[in-house]
Amino acid sequence: MSLDLEPSPMHQWPLDTPLRRFAAALISGAMISIAEGLHPWWPIAWIAPIPLLCAAFEARRFEASCLAALAAVVGCAGVISYYLEVAGLVVTILVPIGRALSFAIVVSIARMAVVRWRHWLSIFVYPCLMSAADLLTTIVSRHGSAGSLAYSQMGATWIVQVAALAGTPGVVFVMSLLPSTAAVAWYHRDRPRRFRVGYAMAGMIIAAALAYGMERIRSCSPQRTLKIALVAIDTPGVVDGSSPQAPTIWKTYSRAIEEAAGKGARVVVMPEKVATLNSTEASSLKGRLSRVAEDNRVYLVVGVTIEMQGHLENRAWMFSPTGRLEADYSKQHLVPGFEDSFEPGRNIAVRIVDGVMCGLAICKDMDFPSLGRSYGAQDVRLMLVPAWDFRRDGWLHSRMAVLRGVEGGFAVARAARDGLLTISDCCGRVVHERSSSALPYASLVGAAPIILGRGTVYSRLGDALGWIISLAGVLISIKAAITVSLWNWLRAGSR
Repeated sequence: MSLDLEPSPMHQWPLDTPLRRFAAALISGAMISIAEGLHPWWPIAWIAPIPLLCAAFEARRFEASCLAALAAVVGCAGVISYYLEVAGLVVTILVPIGRALSFAIVVSIARMAVVRWRHWLSIFVYPCLMSAADLLTTIVSRHGSAGSLAYSQMGATWIVQVAALAGTPGVVFVMSLLPSTAAVAWYHRDRPRRFRVGYAMAGMIIAAALAYGMERIRSCSPQRTLKIALVAIDTPGVVDGSSPQAPTIWKTYSRAIEEAAGKGARVVVMPEKVATLNSTEASSLKGRLSRVAEDNRVYLVVGVTIEMQGHLENRAWMFSPTGRLEADYSKQHLVPGFEDSFEPGRNIAVRIVDGVMCGLAICKDMDFPSLGRSYGAQDVRLMLVPAWDFRRDGWLHSRMAVLRGVEGGFAVARAARDGLLTISDCCGRVVHERSSSALPYASLVGAAPIILGRGTVYSRLGDALGWIISLAGVLISIKAAITVSLWNWLRAGSR
């Protein structure tokens, strides 16, 4: 097999100058910033890397790495102000650096395989390594899967069904396969027959993923529904249990719960951290909320902050229609910087509500696929989630929770302050949604579609398929590197 060290002359147009390749990287970066923004436009994520990959394949190794780093940094531009708001200056600096480094490595390895190895398997290097980067980030990041490219596809439910098989790494793999195939086809346009097996395989994988998604959605017919009410008051900041406004807030919530019960709601979910309470205030409020649940004959889920000795705890209380405290869940995944003084919980909470297996989670918990898998493995069919967003991220953060439902096979009812009230089904379709900004309170009453006995491959196997994809990328890359090095050695020895 012929292994040229550099691009052949016929490939020098139209990306034959550094300036043109620089412009291509900027174009990709601009499209990536749209694809990974707070309100992404899903189609652009499929084509965003193409100009960069074409430029990188034409460039020398060091230039290709720099172009990839440039595209990654530009791609972060749309969320820089958001990172400053929610994560601080240090994280705002580190995130683009980390993205630039990882993207430069992935693109450099892909370039080596495509330009120098020239085997049809080189088409799969870029998507496999992008999937691996997504998987590793989810595992090591304190923010879980936040930032995954998979969330750019939440406007295309037939695509995100792949998450029911392989989680976000699977979605990223399928998305990245198209731009990789297009860039390879453009670079090797003079030898299409050599890569026809790879083109055919890539096309079949993408077609199979779309067919699976459409079939899963078609067959997703709920066996029953459960009427849910989501209520929220966008109170500014934290409300102490002893503050003058606390009685008014609880009175307003009581009125909202009564109204929701009058509309037939069986479950009412309130936001995260409605108030901060000491032990005495917590005991008193439990009694009051118990009576509210009993008087209205509803299951009531309330998010509160409890002051313990030496630390705080972010809790979700669940009361039954008899007034009994059914569950006292403590948030497991805390927001870095904002909840450093909080103690994380360790256990999931699963309860049966009107014959439906329900789980409790709080806001950022739903950024972590591992927690969703834990509930999916327990045959949970509905997640009840108090939350508190940053207003501008309300859409994206709600969709992270929605994707957990696709992975685990459950519906999600999420009530967020400064965000959205959403009810979604196990296929990621948002069936009811409303902003939390209405006054004096926001209320949404809707039927949550319940699929009984419908687990997912991902809830059973976890990241097994993601690891297989990642391992395949590593093995193909190693094979390419060994082959290229051996060829170089043979060429040197023949001189």
